[in-house]
Amino acid sequence: PYHANIRKRLVKSPKVFWRDSGLLHSLLGSPTMDDLLAQPWVGVSWESWVIEQILIFLNTRGLPFDGPYYLRTTDGHELDLVFRLYDVTYAVEIKLSSSPGMDDMKRLRKAAEMIGAEKQVLISRTVNPVENETMMSTNLRGFLTSTWP
Repeated sequence: PYHANIRKRLVKSPKVFWRDSGLLHSLLGSPTMDDLLAQPWVGVSWESWVIEQILIFLNTRGLPFDGPYYLRTTDGHELDLVFRLYDVTYAVEIKLSSSPGMDDMKRLRKAAEMIGAEKQVLISRTVNPVENETMMSTNLRGFLTSTWP
């Protein structure tokens, strides 16, 4: 868990991520895409897979990052991935949806502001990325091919 001195109470219980999503899908008996999408845990599997891809990308490029962390507060604010790269804090929220809404962006912004994150990223299956100086809503490919410091 990410530790920050904020006014909210943090949930420090461990969060389990499956590093090998193919193994998870096999163990849980989901051999096809239709079987997979019908499962209640598919969102958690998607989050784990996206986080793993980001960590592989950072490691293979030799980028000196601090993390990975996650953040959860007792009142429901959450960040799926927090990391620091070149003194820039990235707050990442991951959604399986192909059309994230403004509420998703507002929750991301609020949680990111709590920890002072300079970059806020919502990764989903969207085909229409949106980006400004501090906030990005994109798919995984868009995030990994974005400009890195």
